Amino acid sequence: PLFVLWANVHGGYALGLMLIGSVIMGDVLNRLTGRAAAPEVMTWREIGRLVGVGILCGLVLLVNPYIVGVWVLPFRTIGIKTLQGFIQEWASPDFHNLYEQPVLWILFVLLAAVGFSGRRWDWSDLISVMVFGYSAFLARRNIAPFALVAVPVLARQAAPIVETVVSRIRLPVSARQDLKPGLSSALNWLIVILIALAALLKCGMASSPQMID
Repeated sequence: PLFVLWANVHGGYALGLMLIGSVIMGDVLNRLTGRAAAPEVMTWREIGRLVGVGILCGLVLLVNPYIVGVWVLPFRTIGIKTLQGFIQEWASPDFHNLYEQPVLWILFVLLAAVGFSGRRWDWSDLISVMVFGYSAFLARRNIAPFALVAVPVLARQAAPIVETVVSRIRLPVSARQDLKPGLSSALNWLIVILIALAALLKCGMASSPQMID
């Protein structure tokens, strides 16, 4: 149902297929390279099920007024060379602009987390970050999808570092148990506040006279 709706309202449905394909390729490599015992790695049956879901998602795209034409829409769009030359969101990011630099911050912090955590790369995470990172460097419009894919990977890689730091804080066991719910609640509220501030900032930028002109 999500892909039927997606195909009828926006051409970005290709991002969903990219994510499904990245996870499938990654977990196949996980099993072929000796990571089959890791709890986050899918079994061959689960991989096969996801392949079926991916094929079904591709087929239900046909439920739209253009039928087969929807399959070639992303390729036709990318093939329009004037997009990169005249439409800002299709151009590569300009990292001289501060508002475009967070994509670099996410990438560098992710690399640092991987280096210090000691947690082995999951192939699904690696392929997803590479695919969506590549697309983000090609066009500004793909920065947001890159962030949606990269930040959960960053959280998984940073988790061992956070656990190590917390374990070195010498508190009684009972105090740690009391601290954990409070800390989780504080972090959740911090995330909500940051999202709200970002939304307000975006609304302010979009409604400014300079932007409207």
